[in-house]
Amino acid sequence: MSGKNYKLISTLLLVFCCSFLVSGQSRSDRSALPQFPGGQQALAKFIYSNMHYPDKAQMLGITGLVKVRFTVLPTGKIVNAHILKDIGGGCGAEAMRLVSLMPKWKSGKVNNKPARIEVTLPIIFDLKERKLGRKKISRKEKRRLRKEKKKKQLSTQ
Repeated sequence: MSGKNYKLISTLLLVFCCSFLVSGQSRSDRSALPQFPGGQQALAKFIYSNMHYPDKAQMLGITGLVKVRFTVLPTGKIVNAHILKDIGGGCGAEAMRLVSLMPKWKSGKVNNKPARIEVTLPIIFDLKERKLGRKKISRKEKRRLRKEKKKKQLSTQ
């Protein structure tokens, strides 16, 4: 399987999981989750085509999952976005940037009425797909980044 297909499939799986991570709402026949325009496949394509892997994360080899929670208003507007889980290296900031770029969603419904619904969106950061086009970073900068990474690891122990 090519790297591009792997990335798209893994993003699609996470986007599919997103529909199960809506907090505080139970589903019934009269309720509906908010939806990205065009559905989950369009959301995966949007994330994949607009993601810019942070240089610091590339240099440090940071990969993993960032979770962003936001509220979709009855108008479809996204508000109150914040990071639930960050992996560092600027990945959280990039995930927030992606959410801020998103168009209005199709609003969720409770009792057949548009409602405010919180959504948790997991976003994968995977270096396998991002090896090409890396910026050259000086040795001094590489050393500084490695020291920063070690310091962070020691502080979490």
